[in-house]
Amino acid sequence: MDDLIVCIRDGEIKVSLPLKLVDIRDDGTIWYINGNPLLCPLPEDRAAIIALAKDKKWADIPDSCFARFGKINGAQIMYQSEWLKHPEYLKRKKERMKTVGIILSFGEDGWSSNVEWNGDITRPTNDILAECKTLLANANYADKQNITDKELLCKIANAKSGYAEQIEEDKQRKRKLAEKNMRRQAAEMETDLEIIEDEGGKTIVAYHTICLQSGDKIKFQDRNVFDFGRVINPEYEITPGIRGGLRRGDNWQTFDKEKGWINVRQLTEAEKEAYAYVLEFGYHAKNTIRI
Repeated sequence: MDDLIVCIRDGEIKVSLPLKLVDIRDDGTIWYINGNPLLCPLPEDRAAIIALAKDKKWADIPDSCFARFGKINGAQIMYQSEWLKHPEYLKRKKERMKTVGIILSFGEDGWSSNVEWNGDITRPTNDILAECKTLLANANYADKQNITDKELLCKIANAKSGYAEQIEEDKQRKRKLAEKNMRRQAAEMETDLEIIEDEGGKTIVAYHTICLQSGDKIKFQDRNVFDFGRVINPEYEITPGIRGGLRRGDNWQTFDKEKGWINVRQLTEAEKEAYAYVLEFGYHAKNTIRI
């Protein structure tokens, strides 16, 4: 589920709202749970609308100023996940990555400002070098005299290398995200939640039914045990008379009062696939140990 609604204007997020703080009404308008609406007037009408809002004169505010999903008065209302895939966001992100700063010389004795070049690092090195030399020539302290072209070229090369690393990291992040989405689509998961109380207070037990593409349906219990961590148990008999158990390697184990933890049987390939799905996408996948 998307956890944020965002209002975009001029390519930037102006308002960001957690869904738990929002009430989306039948007419599509978006309200805070405190009873105030999210308003999105035209810039030239903003002062007048704010004055009406302060007095809670909602009936006097034009309907066109009430925020709804989609385009409204030069802004866009959408889920954050949609914005992160939007062409405008991706274009601006790419431009921001290309724009870097290179400190050419530090201020003298803490009184002068640093001499810094800022611009598109993908431009030709010689063009950037010429601009850096101009900046240094116009600086007003002696340190500028000690910087050679070789040193400037080294600074430029380091900045270009840093940009290349950013591009590669972004590609890897996208690749990992695409692979994760493929794994998510490899099965379907139905979840029921139960609130229980243990030594650490109230907590949630999730019951996940994993529907594999093979047609197998396998149910697991997903818990975050106080002062221990996450535990995933099969919600069925792993052998006649033994319900539940713990995974150890590729085996299901159960606890015997005399022998301790003992192997019951090996996991089937379907169980391995379903278990891995719960491990990555289950309710407690991102939770830390409760202490």
